[in-house]
Amino acid sequence: MALEPAPLTWLKSLARESIHSWDDLKKAFIDNFQGSLHRVATRHALSMCKQEQGESIISYIKRFFDTRATIPNVADDDIIDYFQSGITVQSLYRDFRHNHPKTVVDLRDMMQRWADEEEQERSHFPRCNNDNNGKRYNDRRGPSN
Repeated sequence: MALEPAPLTWLKSLARESIHSWDDLKKAFIDNFQGSLHRVATRHALSMCKQEQGESIISYIKRFFDTRATIPNVADDDIIDYFQSGITVQSLYRDFRHNHPKTVVDLRDMMQRWADEEEQERSHFPRCNNDNNGKRYNDRRGPSN
């Protein structure tokens, strides 16, 4: 297990011989980082986590599981149901219904497949530049909606 950059930097910056026990480290850590972690109080926040219009599946997955990480003791069935109810892309919703995951591990595998497919599509079909105010270029008739 590895520390994120901020806690690792903090840990390396501790004065030599300033920590003598696990309790010393725990107290120093809490004193330093308390208040910097947003703690979601209820599962309601997870149930309200929805994929926003135009949001990539990768972004939604990250936001959903960042929210999930702040809520203790959420059953796999609830996580799966909340994630499904937050999907706004019809093809993903359809795939979810046909291949309904039974566990969070199955859900993560399915999401990884979706993210990989999204990344492949993004690299194969790069977004058009905004020279035409967001309009796509139709090679015979010029810009079109």
